[in-house]
Amino acid sequence: MYGRHQQSDEEYSQTASELSTYNDRLPVPGTDTTRRVVIGELDASEQEIDFSLDPATGKPFPGMEQTQRFGTF
Repeated sequence: MYGRHQQSDEEYSQTASELSTYNDRLPVPGTDTTRRVVIGELDASEQEIDFSLDPATGKPFPGMEQTQRFGTF
């Protein structure tokens, strides 16, 4: 009889996200509605990129912790 156990513990930082405001409304093909869209190039330097803080705690939002366990016999 053989057995095997494997465990992986991983921690990740806050997920990256972006807030882009729209600057125009264009028609959605095949409908009578419009959609807000950004037109033009989006550009940012490394100095402009930052994680936001949780307004309730004033600290960075938590990342993700993941533990996986596998076993076979």
